[in-house]
Amino acid sequence: HSPIANNETLLRIEKKKEQIIAPSSEEDEEPIITPPTLKEEEQIIAPSLSPKGEIIINNARQSKAAPHINLSGTWKPIVTETFKKQYDSYLDNCGENFMFRKVVVNGIVYQKETIRQLNDGVNLEIIATNPAGNWNRTLVTSEEENPRNATIVDPDGDEVQVEAWWEESGCRHKSILRCKPRVEGGVFETVRYLEGDGDVLVCESCFTPASSSSSKKFKYGQVMWKFRRC
Repeated sequence: HSPIANNETLLRIEKKKEQIIAPSSEEDEEPIITPPTLKEEEQIIAPSLSPKGEIIINNARQSKAAPHINLSGTWKPIVTETFKKQYDSYLDNCGENFMFRKVVVNGIVYQKETIRQLNDGVNLEIIATNPAGNWNRTLVTSEEENPRNATIVDPDGDEVQVEAWWEESGCRHKSILRCKPRVEGGVFETVRYLEGDGDVLVCESCFTPASSSSSKKFKYGQVMWKFRRC
């Protein structure tokens, strides 16, 4: 899903390469190779390459979304029997008991998320509604040089720390939730991005238990949600 540099970027790189090779005034002489400056070298080799040799835009962390990305809207989950089994397994790995999982998994069809993307994506307001209760929170992004951890209250009433940012040139929103007492140091990671023509929201969630936890009920888990715009 990494964005590929457009034709204009490729043309600029090829033009820079041509400028480095300066032909002499005599037609019969070999062209004079002018060594590139450090800055010119960086401009030529800066783009990374995919396995197919395609130039990929830098995947640096940033606080703002790309201009064409907007996660705002009301979203309903796309529910299948396969997804319900995967979600139940994910909750089990997070240490949730059978009765809780049964209520949540069977209530997925009644769930919805309302998202408001504000301030160029710096603020992402999310209201999740489901049979287990509502969860309202605002995720605030920050740059890598000055990371920000915000304190929010999760659906269980626990105070947790959340850090968020945009990656892949502002196309994917990533958040990390830490310090939840009930999972003994486990970490929740979520990545949100649009798919297709923008009417499908993908939400990749994973849970990584703490290596220091003595409990065997916590295991690594992952699940991929897909929501359709209402």
